[in-house]
Amino acid sequence: MEEEYSEKIIGIVKSYQEGITLTELLKILEVDQNAIKPELQNLLKEGYLTCTNVGNEQIVEYHDPQDQKQLNVAASDLPQQEFQVYKIIFQAKNKGIDRKDIGNKTGIATGTLTKILNQLKKKNWIKSVKGANSTGKGKNIFILNNLELSESISGGIWYKDGVLNKDLIDELCSKIENHMNHNPIMTEEQIIQLLRVNSSINLEQRHVLQIINLLLFDDKIEKVKTITTSTNSSTAQKQGTSQIQKYRLSNWNKSKDHISTIPALTKTPCGHCPLINECVPGGKISPENCIYFNDW
Repeated sequence: MEEEYSEKIIGIVKSYQEGITLTELLKILEVDQNAIKPELQNLLKEGYLTCTNVGNEQIVEYHDPQDQKQLNVAASDLPQQEFQVYKIIFQAKNKGIDRKDIGNKTGIATGTLTKILNQLKKKNWIKSVKGANSTGKGKNIFILNNLELSESISGGIWYKDGVLNKDLIDELCSKIENHMNHNPIMTEEQIIQLLRVNSSINLEQRHVLQIINLLLFDDKIEKVKTITTSTNSSTAQKQGTSQIQKYRLSNWNKSKDHISTIPALTKTPCGHCPLINECVPGGKISPENCIYFNDW
């Protein structure tokens, strides 16, 4: 029962990033404090939980034991205010945190906070990186020195120094379009291989698919009817099907579209006949005695 409660407690507290009050925790577990006192004490002792008095409440927070060891090292090496700032950045993990939010959480004056952040960077505890911003330079985001900023904040490979890297995107789009000028139809896999081989950056499949979707949305390329092929599984010895998606330049079909818009009359001899205005049924010049219809 003790182990069962320990797992439940960790699961609940872990889901509350800002911590949970002891009162709320007991309410969720539907027990009183004495029923889980041994489990709480063990988890606090092992470093999985911390319990802090805030006003009339006790706030319970989850901590990975390895994280706690890292915080303990920082606490012993850094002055109090520097550790206070470091802990806030540490808790932000790979999402990072900007200067304004650090100031709001710590209450440290702007000038003092700037000095502390510079000191932590000089000591290689933290680093600052640019967050993504498609319209201009992004905010400075502070993160632990050994972490990489989450793509949801940095924008991943499509952003450089917080600004949308349009040159890279245009370069990749042009490679696909230029290749399709000589290879009118390409499969998804062929496009992926083309960009991976000819790119200086590490492109994953999802990145290439994002470029393909961009070209589709811009009407630069279009999907070709999906081909379904039969496949044989040697292990299951069952026949199945797989779909191969193909693409081509949107202009590939323009000529055919143009032909379909030509008036039907121009496809008949009448459309080219210089006497069309004098041609009437039953007349001297009429469809009945037209010498061109038989040839047509």
